[in-house]
Amino acid sequence: MDTKRRRPVEVKRKLAERSEAKKEFCFAEYMFSTTGLQGPGKMWEAPYKLLKVLWLLAFLAAFGVMVIQLVELFKTFFSYPIKTSVTLGFSPLTLPALTLCNVNPIRLSRARDLPCQIQDVLKIDDQYKHPVRPSAALSL
Repeated sequence: MDTKRRRPVEVKRKLAERSEAKKEFCFAEYMFSTTGLQGPGKMWEAPYKLLKVLWLLAFLAAFGVMVIQLVELFKTFFSYPIKTSVTLGFSPLTLPALTLCNVNPIRLSRARDLPCQIQDVLKIDDQYKHPVRPSAALSL
């Protein structure tokens, strides 16, 4: 009769142990299957223990190389190496070294306000050189 009382307690304890192990297993499975790192995911999914060991070694080797490179980079950064080189090159310009490049178009309605020399260079028609008389515009 004493054994009957122990059984439910033992069963509950075993079930609790299994559920804890299952929770840990589920967390590890989730973590290794969803990680962006290639090594742990491949290591978790490998069907044979030898492949798991090989993936573990490859992951640890890559991690070690990364740590070594980071240490070297930080050493270089914190040693504050200063190397500055400035060179300016000049070449002679032929005169006139002046370029006018205006993207804005000239409004022909305002061309009559320009000086005559500029109107001649731009080859603006004679009709825009002089102001339009209102009576001439109405006669059309």
